[in-house]
Amino acid sequence: MTTLRLGLALLLIPSTLAAFTTTTRFGSDYVEQNAAGTWCYYPAALQPRSIDVACVGKAAEFAAAMDAHLNLTTTINYFDASLDRRGGPEWPVDTTVGKIYLCLSGRGGDGSYLTECALSRRDNTFGAYTDCKIEASQQRVTDGCYEPNLPKPVGPTPTSTSRRGSSTATGIDNVQFPGSAQTIKSSYMGAAGLFIVAILHLVAGNI
Repeated sequence: MTTLRLGLALLLIPSTLAAFTTTTRFGSDYVEQNAAGTWCYYPAALQPRSIDVACVGKAAEFAAAMDAHLNLTTTINYFDASLDRRGGPEWPVDTTVGKIYLCLSGRGGDGSYLTECALSRRDNTFGAYTDCKIEASQQRVTDGCYEPNLPKPVGPTPTSTSRRGSSTATGIDNVQFPGSAQTIKSSYMGAAGLFIVAILHLVAGNI
């Protein structure tokens, strides 16, 4: 009988005690704890094609939640449909209260500030449902996840970001043409560059 009661009691305890309990990834974006144990959002480097200029059109429903979030000083926030803040990363997602919005702000490895608001349906999840993602940050941050209002670093722009804001630039760095001592150095080579490489390769082969 004692074992039965204990089992029933365990069933009544929520299976998740916090919204984020483990490092969570969506694409190249992460939510994980920083050195101080605070859950933070680490977005990938800015990809212009993957962000919104503003929360309009299909993303219009996130505009109000985005505004509410950007006016707070904590970087991860949950809101209900009335835009009342339910809690931060420690809040167990409770969809019985209706629609829940999750908003996150962070700094990418290229120094850009990104903020995302999305529908949330369960813990340890972000970005998996309809969302709005813009280049923006809060004016003041108190949880230590990032420092706002810093200038963007000057230099090659990374195309990917690993956890905790470290970044790795990708692309072609050195191209050596056969039969030639000429080397082109570039952090990025588009279709035009590849076309030039092909032409020079043919010329070098005919010399």
